[in-house]
Amino acid sequence: MKKIIINFVIVISIMICYQTTKAQAYWGTNVYSAFNSYLGYNPLTSGPLDIGIGSTVTGYPINFWTSAGAYPFVLPNTGRMQIYDGAILPSVGFIGMGDFTSFTPMSQLHLHDAVGNANGNFIQLTNTTTTATGIGYGMRMGLSTSSEAQIRQEGGVGLGANYPLEFWVNASTTYAPSSLERMRIYAGASYVTNWTYLDDVTRVGIWENGQASAPYFPVSLLQLGEPSQVGYQGHRDWMDVGTYTNLNTDNIYVGLKVGDQFDQSTAIINWGDNPSDVANIGDRLIYNFTVDEPTYTGLLNSGSHDGLELERIWTNGNYGYMGIGGDPNWVIPSPNYYNNCGTPSSDPNNTLEINSPNDYDPNS
Repeated sequence: MKKIIINFVIVISIMICYQTTKAQAYWGTNVYSAFNSYLGYNPLTSGPLDIGIGSTVTGYPINFWTSAGAYPFVLPNTGRMQIYDGAILPSVGFIGMGDFTSFTPMSQLHLHDAVGNANGNFIQLTNTTTTATGIGYGMRMGLSTSSEAQIRQEGGVGLGANYPLEFWVNASTTYAPSSLERMRIYAGASYVTNWTYLDDVTRVGIWENGQASAPYFPVSLLQLGEPSQVGYQGHRDWMDVGTYTNLNTDNIYVGLKVGDQFDQSTAIINWGDNPSDVANIGDRLIYNFTVDEPTYTGLLNSGSHDGLELERIWTNGNYGYMGIGGDPNWVIPSPNYYNNCGTPSSDPNNTLEINSPNDYDPNS
């Protein structure tokens, strides 16, 4: 045990003396001076083991070196890490990792690739699930060899594991826990029973209220709304390249549906999921137009709070009803209501109704 300690102290002493003109390094009580390096007990911090350098002049770093050859026959000669203070921002510690002879750390943690690493310059995080046996394991964040900034979820054992990339943000004080998942990026099949997707397709979910656990996955290229299987009741497996938006059980998909032939895709607007045998109860699809409300309220129909409704569609689940131009039997209650988008409202009762606008014209 003593022999190991002595050898360790000698190596540290060589390293510190190489960097400063006056240095002390040993295990035990050390007296702090105006210009002094120490390894051991620092009376200013009362720490059990401190490595430090003190000086009346700022800008002296602590450097960590390693040998290019086999220790102990080659002295440390390659800079690996530097702890820096004073020259950039006083009293803020900067840590530089890489060959510090080629750069000065400019942030509290600064990683620099001075030799062109074939694997890029990344921070890599792994655990017992992902294992740590290769480059393509765990989560990596950094710069590629072509200098693209990348966040990479590499997977895990066998490179076949599929883990999502999640973004969490603090929740409102009225909710628990203190943070919730707000966005998820995922590849592959959803975990919903009997749904089949192509392998390695992209899925991005942005959740309105977030989710505390992680049971639900985005079901289209982009999903906006709630991460709840209840809201997937109107979903179909062909809703792939598009945006799926859901709230409670209501939903809309705007995107493409792949056809039977190559290069034969159909553009689709699909909504759901509550039909009704009675008008004014089921879910509607409405085409609406709005302008700036403070400027045009009372001047243009589209300046109202609800905006100008141009068309609405509803269904009983077997047949569709479409109305264009509004309901001629609906009496406008005030200058701020010019259409049926708000409340009260009236659905068309025929397969197609085309009605002229009401006689009221705010510009006449």
